[in-house]
Amino acid sequence: MDQILEGLPVYMMIGIVVVIGISQFNRILGAVLSVIFWIAVAIVGNHGYDQGHSIGLPDFPFPRVVFLGICLMFGGFHATAGWVSWRRKQIAQARKQLEDEEG
Repeated sequence: MDQILEGLPVYMMIGIVVVIGISQFNRILGAVLSVIFWIAVAIVGNHGYDQGHSIGLPDFPFPRVVFLGICLMFGGFHATAGWVSWRRKQIAQARKQLEDEEG
C-alpha cells in the first residue's frame, strides 16, 4: 500500500487522462468511471492520511478535509454531468420516437 500511496499523484494524473479520453467517446461511461475513480482516490488517500502521509501539490500538502472535499467535488461534478448526458439522451430518443409516430 505504501508504494501506491507514494505514486498516488502519478496514478491520479493517469486516471484523469484515461477518464477524459473515455468521456470523449461516451460521456455517460466516462462519468461513471470518473465517479468510481474519485471514490477510489478518496479511499486510498484517506488511508494514506491515516498512515501519516499527506497529499497535495509540491510543497503544499492539503489537509485531509480539503483533499476529501476535492474528491467529493470532482465526483459530484462528474455524477451530475453523467446524469445530464443520460437525461439528454432520453429526451432525444423521446423526440425521435414522436417524430417517427407523426411522420
